[in-house]
Amino acid sequence: MSTFSDLAPHYRNHGFWARPVKSGTKACKVREWQNEDSATVLANIDDWLKENPNPGIGLLMGSPLSDGTCLAALDVDRDEYVPIAQAVLRRFPCARFGSKGAVYFVRVRPGLKNRKFRVKGEEKDWGQVAEFLHSKSFCVLPPTIHPGTGKPYEWIGTPLTEVDVEELPLISEEADADDGIAFEMLEAVFTSDAVPALLTGPETHEAALRLCGQLVAVTTDREWIRDIVASAFPPGYDGANIDDLERMIDGAMKKGYNKQRSKGAVSIADLVLRKAAEVGFTLYQDSSVAYLSIPSEAGGELTYPVRSTATRRWLRGMFFAAFEKPIPAQAMSDVIETLDARAIIEGEHTRVNIRTAGDYQTVFVDLGDKTGTAVRINAEGWSITAPDLRFYRSSGLKELPTPVAGGSIAKLRQILNMDDENWYRLLGFLIGSFNPSGPLMCLLVEGEQGSGKSLICSVIKRILDPNVLIKARLPKSVQDLMITAQDNHVLIFDNASWINAEMSDALCSLATEGSFATRKLYADNELQIFSCRRPFVVNGIADVMNRADLQERAIVLQLSSMAEDDRRTEKQLLPMFQAALPEILGGLYDAVACALRNYEETELPKGIRMADAAQWISAAEPGLGVPRGSITKAIIEAQNNLMADTISSHPVLTALQRLTPMKKEFIGTVGELFTKLMDEFNAWDEKPRRDLPKTAQHLSKLLRVKKVAFAKAGVSVEFLDRGHEGQRIRVTSAPQESFQPSPKLDERV
Repeated sequence: MSTFSDLAPHYRNHGFWARPVKSGTKACKVREWQNEDSATVLANIDDWLKENPNPGIGLLMGSPLSDGTCLAALDVDRDEYVPIAQAVLRRFPCARFGSKGAVYFVRVRPGLKNRKFRVKGEEKDWGQVAEFLHSKSFCVLPPTIHPGTGKPYEWIGTPLTEVDVEELPLISEEADADDGIAFEMLEAVFTSDAVPALLTGPETHEAALRLCGQLVAVTTDREWIRDIVASAFPPGYDGANIDDLERMIDGAMKKGYNKQRSKGAVSIADLVLRKAAEVGFTLYQDSSVAYLSIPSEAGGELTYPVRSTATRRWLRGMFFAAFEKPIPAQAMSDVIETLDARAIIEGEHTRVNIRTAGDYQTVFVDLGDKTGTAVRINAEGWSITAPDLRFYRSSGLKELPTPVAGGSIAKLRQILNMDDENWYRLLGFLIGSFNPSGPLMCLLVEGEQGSGKSLICSVIKRILDPNVLIKARLPKSVQDLMITAQDNHVLIFDNASWINAEMSDALCSLATEGSFATRKLYADNELQIFSCRRPFVVNGIADVMNRADLQERAIVLQLSSMAEDDRRTEKQLLPMFQAALPEILGGLYDAVACALRNYEETELPKGIRMADAAQWISAAEPGLGVPRGSITKAIIEAQNNLMADTISSHPVLTALQRLTPMKKEFIGTVGELFTKLMDEFNAWDEKPRRDLPKTAQHLSKLLRVKKVAFAKAGVSVEFLDRGHEGQRIRVTSAPQESFQPSPKLDERV
């Protein structure tokens, strides 16, 4: 049996027109092979096979596909043009490789003609670089042997018979005719003399500028243009021109290269915009990000980023309902670019929020339902209404259940079975998450395996900000952290084991609406700035937060492993929780209303760094049914324990405790203290330690940084006046009745 005899029935079963390839050639020699399959053609093939053993296999292009299109191919003749073709097609699930270039299988509507693409202009010596194969065209398939290399043709990606044909790129005769790639884009790219100039370099600026102008005349999709031009730069090229692409595209558009060639016709993009205007929408911008608000079923509004999937989905649904047609890809791109530009240029500057927002008079909570309603909370109580503020819906945001009036948050404690101190701290975090403008406190959930950390984190997310993504790992970079924060009101970081210094600083900023700047993609001289304030939860077994700045912003749950008889699984508890959630939310919103009533009269708590956050939490205590001051007291106690546990094994702390036992004090210069500490260290260990201060200056800096943490462990450090001998210092220690210094200490500072 030959390759053709084995494979031809398989291709015919999929509707393709299989043809034999004469051995040692790329050609089909069967009579009338260019005609579609018929009894005559198949008989001619059988006759030819009797005299030509071991043929390869190929396909006649133009066979009809299941979606009403026809099979075609883009044959790229030169290796240099392969990445360019891939950028033009965007997706290429099925391709074939022989000896050079590649053949990409695509779809077309009936009517398009074959076309050889030859470079024009000053680079015309490049000749033909690609060919569009459709009507009466032939393409050799794997595993036929290539006559030049003696090796079989190979598939790139998925073999043709295994591909969903609707995934093949669709080539359209007109720019707005189909949901596909305009044929004139192929012409613009594969006949342009700017492409060879870019490929060969080194003078690429003028060529890139010329190509941008040619592409802008076909499409306004900036990302597509950028990808195509960048793909034509020489391999490994990292010149400034890549970074200049955005400015080149802007310049081409301003010069009018993108104006329509025919002024009389109304484009599909214009039809989409007109229909959207009839339905009604409003454009806004927040920090140079474009947003679009559309009417909701309840008479309110739903807000989405203009460039989001949700906006595209709304446009498609609206247009299909009116015309029973999809929006072509190019038209959709034009619509999005137009809306984005209008929002930035004409749109009102408006704060756009996610899930929770407000001020100290009114707090809103977006329910996340299709009506666009929210819970409105003020000093008198709460109600469900259309919000006065703008909320946007991220892709994973889920709906909150409707809260029940007269509910009780105490039901949550019954489900979680928490002791008083941990319950107070959990209440503090939940209430603190509604603080409308002040700093927030994060939640650290520590405990052994089997202590219920994961369940508590899941419950918190479902109460405050339900999302498809309940928990995630702590991001590796600050940029990833800020990107995650853009689409979530509450972040849950699961099973954290260590937070490095950079991430710790970023989390501190996240709790207080700090900003983070990074280089904007494709623009070396432009920064992208992230600024947001989010409540977040970190859970781990132990020693997750070891820096004082973050510890002082944390509410700490210290959980014990539950007895085997008392232990219940998430599978058992979550249904109970979901059933009680409407009542829990009702009680929680009552407590937020209480905080709004009492906030101005509530005294600023003492003894806690995050006093503003604690003031808001304390204002809610009467509505939570807990004693006045109990939540702040529980938070401070847990913070002290955390900081003391973290610092207890620090070698400098241990040495200071040795030097100042039983309330004895040290008074002297930092240099004198450094000498005494070195004597202590040498008495403990024969080997030098990397974590010890190397000089008196290093010691002074360490004591200033660790001063608060040392105080939590009973060692007071006070910097006195500077004398002519240097900085003077006083150190005292509280009694350490059971102090047993260990010569082997944790080496982390």
